[in-house]
Amino acid sequence: SSLQIILILILPGVGMALFITPNTSVIMGSAQKSSLGIVAGINAATRTFGLALGVGLAMALFEYFESRYIFGGSDTINAFISSYRSVYYYIILIIIPGLLFSWYRGNRKTNKEDRGR
Repeated sequence: SSLQIILILILPGVGMALFITPNTSVIMGSAQKSSLGIVAGINAATRTFGLALGVGLAMALFEYFESRYIFGGSDTINAFISSYRSVYYYIILIIIPGLLFSWYRGNRKTNKEDRGR
């Protein structure tokens, strides 16, 4: 149902909010004051590129799995649902290293004098 889809899509939205905010804070906090504009621009460009690449990769995987399920004899609805599920499994495998790197990074703090503030 539509409600199920909305509830399922809330999960990646909350995950992105919980991941992007602290990482952006660390990135901006580690930059020198004179470089904040450049760092913010690079950060925004990288995030936009990553989101676009992620959508493209997800759609490519979805089309691959959907055609595989349809040629395997599944009807359109089951092929759609199975493809959607398969894409999420692969996305989870891609997300895990990012989660581990972020967790490993921890909450490192630098000296404010070192950053030029």
